[in-house]
Amino acid sequence: MKRANYWGVLTFLLWFAATSQGAAGAPQSPASPQSEDAWGYLWQPRTLQLHALTDDVIEVGRLTSSDVVLAHPLVSRHHLEIRRTGNGAVVVDLRSTNGTHLNRRELRAGQEVPLQGGDLIAPAGEELIFQWTKESLFEDALRYSLLARLVVLRVPVLQDRIIRALGQEREILGLTEAEVDLDKETVRVTHGNETEARAFEPDEKAFVGDVAVEDGGLRLSIWGVARDAPLQSRRAAYSNLVHGELWLRLAGTSPEEGRARFASRWAELGMQFLMPVLYAVMDNYSESESAEAAPQIARGLSNLASSTALRDGARCLAFLARLDPNDSELPADAARAEARWVKTVAEAHKAGLDDVQRKELVAALERGKGLVRTAGELGADGTKEVEAEIVEAEGMLVEIP
Repeated sequence: MKRANYWGVLTFLLWFAATSQGAAGAPQSPASPQSEDAWGYLWQPRTLQLHALTDDVIEVGRLTSSDVVLAHPLVSRHHLEIRRTGNGAVVVDLRSTNGTHLNRRELRAGQEVPLQGGDLIAPAGEELIFQWTKESLFEDALRYSLLARLVVLRVPVLQDRIIRALGQEREILGLTEAEVDLDKETVRVTHGNETEARAFEPDEKAFVGDVAVEDGGLRLSIWGVARDAPLQSRRAAYSNLVHGELWLRLAGTSPEEGRARFASRWAELGMQFLMPVLYAVMDNYSESESAEAAPQIARGLSNLASSTALRDGARCLAFLARLDPNDSELPADAARAEARWVKTVAEAHKAGLDDVQRKELVAALERGKGLVRTAGELGADGTKEVEAEIVEAEGMLVEIP
């Protein structure tokens, strides 16, 4: 799984260029034209560039006259086209020298292939993410950068802990908030529930199980292997995993001003804005080790009992399946985790669910059905058992008022 190395000096240079367009006007993405008439968008992870698609035919290639210019030497001058149709959009490889892949599958030259939101287009040595809206594209770029990835923390992050009293157990969320001041290049870290709590320490390796922009900030669900856990075999799923949450916010004259500033810059610049914020609290880790460990940790999460672990395991496995469409077990494992997550939440909310919770659980089961169909098409074993778990989860959901 190839992902660009975003952190470091290049990140700050890109961010500075994007946000220093002149004091009189609002910052704009340097690679994006005015997007009022855009029907779709492309995101280039390596350069953090956003491309608004405004014409019905978009040429992608190495020529400077292309609508989307890719400087990679393996990209042909006229490499591919993205064409708007009456039913959506298609991508066509223009008989390029080194070919084009869509979601890791090679395209046949000259053939029109339909595009879906979130598709990963790879012309030769480059990568582009396609989406219909800028908001959806920024969310995809966020997941592509961080989800199911190993990172090295620069700040301590509290771990969840269990309180036992009077024969009962209660889980306390390990919550850490990092307020980043981009102007002063400082970070203020605050914790909740510190008493007798362990933490992921700075320079410690951690796994991102979920990532979302919420309430004017960025929420990261962080997982790691317990320090006193036995060593894992190279192929076994991790079972001794511990959790904490990290919230990233921008400094401001008030918390409300900081949240507003975060929301505004995210809506304008997406990952170009967020990369220096992330760099203040974490660094990337070995690409090869991250790719090797991600399926093991994600499968480990999907085997745990907590709803948070099952949720994160399902999302990571589904994401990894999207990037590796030839692994038949990944979509089956993701579908199983979705069903188990729904059953766990349903069991904990027998008294009732609100509309938001129910909608989220129904969406999880729909994702599970799609994933298990994909697994069956790829010849995965055990799909009947996964389908049975989905049916069981649906039955539990129906019974809840």
